[in-house]
Amino acid sequence: MPQDSEESLIACFGILADVQYADTDDVVKYGRHRYYRGSLINLQNALEKWKNEKKFSFILQLGDLIDGFQTHNANMTDECLERVFNVFHTNGFPVNKLLNIWGNHELFAFKRSVLAQTVLNTSKTLKQNLHLDSNFYFFDITDRLRLICLDEYEHSILGYDTTESIYVESDKLINDKQLLRLQVTDNGHKKYLERFKNWNGGVSESQLEWLSEQLEYCKNSNKKVILAGHIPLRPETSDSCAVWNSESIIDLIWSYDNLVIAYLAGHYHAGGYFLDEKNIHHLTLNGMLEAPLDSENAFVTVYIYEDRIFFKNQIDERSFSVYY
Repeated sequence: MPQDSEESLIACFGILADVQYADTDDVVKYGRHRYYRGSLINLQNALEKWKNEKKFSFILQLGDLIDGFQTHNANMTDECLERVFNVFHTNGFPVNKLLNIWGNHELFAFKRSVLAQTVLNTSKTLKQNLHLDSNFYFFDITDRLRLICLDEYEHSILGYDTTESIYVESDKLINDKQLLRLQVTDNGHKKYLERFKNWNGGVSESQLEWLSEQLEYCKNSNKKVILAGHIPLRPETSDSCAVWNSESIIDLIWSYDNLVIAYLAGHYHAGGYFLDEKNIHHLTLNGMLEAPLDSENAFVTVYIYEDRIFFKNQIDERSFSVYY
């Protein structure tokens, strides 16, 4: 905890991303080591830290809790998920202490219609958007601070049957954009087109409308906003990992001055940090899957005080405070 007195602390919560547990041997992928079984050691380290935090209230899980792709056998997938939840439970964090976001690896493992009926569907737990097989929701951390979590795979080939219209449209979009990328010569445009991969996705117009309503409510209620999703919005905090229509999200949150204080994401395991033109902090967490074992550099603890919020990253240069 920072040097402030404990009496000034209002609330505290933890953030993690990309545990991506699988009962399989380690590999090197994209030049980085993946500790499939060891990710549970990194999870254990984070939970032991959080058990001792004052006024700790919940964990924001930014997606890819299990690998899914490595455990595509249904029985193995369920077993891996049970093992991960057991680590939470034995450390005093039952599933109702988790706010979950869906990542691409959950959608490798489950169809959306199935995932929507599991404990990973926090929107259902909070009794929000019950008519949808989606997982976007809000959660009031304090009376002055609202967390808004997005479902960034509504438009995707993941989690859908190949005959569903969203799958067909998304598959065509990916193929068209990749073909265009081979033809363009402008490096900036080529970089933009890199995001159209099957492990990324986009948000629907109806979700954008819902987000707009949330932002309007928070503005009128004098609430600050932390926005979160699995996929980064800015290229400065990732490589080719970006929401397909991230510009639509950015334009919307930029239209409200001094309202959104941070955008939190996972997905890009190397992590990243960027302060944008509107003073919104974009933080991509290091993936637990690729954090060296016992390094404690794959989680973030957030301390909320009366006048500020401190995001304590285990990587010091990615820690920051926001005054409000």
